[in-house]
Amino acid sequence: MRRKIEIFLRILLALALFCGCFYVVDTTLEFKYDDGVTPMSDFYSFPEDSIDVLLLGSSHLGVNVDTTILCNDYGIGAYKLWGATQPVWNSYYNLAEALKTQHPKVVVLEELCLSHDVEYYEYANAVKNTMGLRWSRNKVEAIFASYEPSDRLNAFFPLSQYHSRYAELTEEDFHSYFWDNRLSEHNTRDWNAVCPMPEPSETTDRQPVGEKQMTYLKKILYLCKKNNIPLLVMKAPYSAPEAEKARLNTVNDYLKEEGIPVLDCLTNFREYGFDYATDFGDTAGHLNSTGCAKLTAILGQYLKDNYDLPDRTGDPLFAYAIPQDAEFILGKAFVGDGQAEFLDTGKTLYSGSRDYTIFARFATRCDSNEKVLFSCFSETEPYRGLLVRLAEDGMLDVVVGSNYYTKLALPEKEWATLAITKSGNQYTFYLEGEQVGSAQSDCESYSGTLLLGCERMANNTLGRLSAVQIDRFELYDNAKSSAECLSWTAENRVNPSREQILEGWKGAYAGIEDYTMDAPFRGDGEACLDTGVQLYADPKADWHLTADLLLDDQDGTYLSCFNEEVDAYRGLLVRKSGNTLTVQVGGGAGFSTLVFDGSHNTLDIEKTGSSYTVSFGGTLLGRLDSPTQPYYGSLLVGGERDYDLEPFRQSALTVWSLTVK
Repeated sequence: MRRKIEIFLRILLALALFCGCFYVVDTTLEFKYDDGVTPMSDFYSFPEDSIDVLLLGSSHLGVNVDTTILCNDYGIGAYKLWGATQPVWNSYYNLAEALKTQHPKVVVLEELCLSHDVEYYEYANAVKNTMGLRWSRNKVEAIFASYEPSDRLNAFFPLSQYHSRYAELTEEDFHSYFWDNRLSEHNTRDWNAVCPMPEPSETTDRQPVGEKQMTYLKKILYLCKKNNIPLLVMKAPYSAPEAEKARLNTVNDYLKEEGIPVLDCLTNFREYGFDYATDFGDTAGHLNSTGCAKLTAILGQYLKDNYDLPDRTGDPLFAYAIPQDAEFILGKAFVGDGQAEFLDTGKTLYSGSRDYTIFARFATRCDSNEKVLFSCFSETEPYRGLLVRLAEDGMLDVVVGSNYYTKLALPEKEWATLAITKSGNQYTFYLEGEQVGSAQSDCESYSGTLLLGCERMANNTLGRLSAVQIDRFELYDNAKSSAECLSWTAENRVNPSREQILEGWKGAYAGIEDYTMDAPFRGDGEACLDTGVQLYADPKADWHLTADLLLDDQDGTYLSCFNEEVDAYRGLLVRKSGNTLTVQVGGGAGFSTLVFDGSHNTLDIEKTGSSYTVSFGGTLLGRLDSPTQPYYGSLLVGGERDYDLEPFRQSALTVWSLTVK
């Protein structure tokens, strides 16, 4: 008997260890999407009956409502169980899960989930809206409702969905276990992107609502009534197309029959003060900080006026946020037309004593006569402020402070990155990852706002509208460090395409000029030498190359002027592997010879038209004819260029001398 008990305990211990290890691995690897998975998994950390208002819905709730503001400004303890494009059936199962531990005083359902007529959403959407649930009958039913039949097996064995995530793990992945007791919420604060959006359809027509959508709406109504919880349905503003608006009209008729209140900020957006030109941050219907504050205030006041809720002001369970420090971020690319298009950020730069940083990425070409990128500049005396515009000479005109004028050289590429910092009266300028200038200039107060694509004229009208393009623009209310500016302007550069680079090299070719290397090249495996000699820009050109190569125990590339394009390899490539030296020329022909470490020998290549004569160490390796197509890259010492024309395969080899004639 004792033996059986020991065996049983060992089996039990083994199972416990296995389950524990599996839990840690599974929890570490599982997806932690903020738009679905994390809101549900974090919910389990809340004490019983601690949530007064439960918010359900899609990102039109998750992004558009700030629970920190609800807590701090209205004393409301609310939590968002939201997910990307959350279907109403997932709202239902989230509600059912929440009611196991919570008895909220109000449930708020955002109505976008009822505007669609589909039975299943795409696979990723189902993952985000079910993975955060703990295993129970409720989760099983949610999986059957959310996944198409062919995908359900993966949902029941989720490790198969994310087992390869080990290469993507971050520190955050190791703080998601039940003992971490996460009390968090995901509010995005200070998101100042501006994305003008079309106003919603004003149709009064009705269209049938999806059968599955109506079924689960009724389930939510029943669950709320069963638990004596009032339900509020909210419609956030967005650019609702006619069909979706017509379905929502049908839903409203049903809710009215059922006596369910609707906070309709979509139909009544004007009455509630929403501005579709300034209140959205992207094209997906997400409100920026301005719009979010409006919707949150409307919801907060409605809840406070219509429901008996305890005061949670400052409660650490609900006073949380993820801040950003940008004062303004451009939501979508600004494309001026030189006639009517402009953007007013609404932000002042010189209304008082303040520092700032501007990051911008812009097109270096503008076809209109006026070429103003951005301005916060007084065109009445004394002229002052900030003015940045493209110049006709390929330069950038920058005016700062008390009309201090400077010119910055733009790169010869289609897009450029710029950073400008102001610290006191000191200005610093950065272009493409380099500091390119500075200035010192005091400035009197100016109340005008920062504009993109135009200037404010002396009569206070907008003028000099410009057909400029700006796809990144950020304003901060502090002077960023030099390291931050160098990093931003370097990391956000738009590198030209392979075709553009080759076209530039082609335009720069002016024949093969004599070249002599100044000093021996001693490779370190990290850098190579660009001679600038384009051996194959003209495949018919004649040249004579002589190089003294040190032979040692290192392998790698001595010389290359070689096109790394599949099915189009061509050019010159001299490499050593073991005791074999390979010389490839022209369209792919070449020679190999045995070499011995500890010596150095001269490589001699003479090209006449498409014919080559190759010698090494005074010994003729052979002659051959190998026609080829042009390649506009230059001759490198100690490395090669990859397909994207970036240096790679840098070698720790030595070339004592090199001449090309």
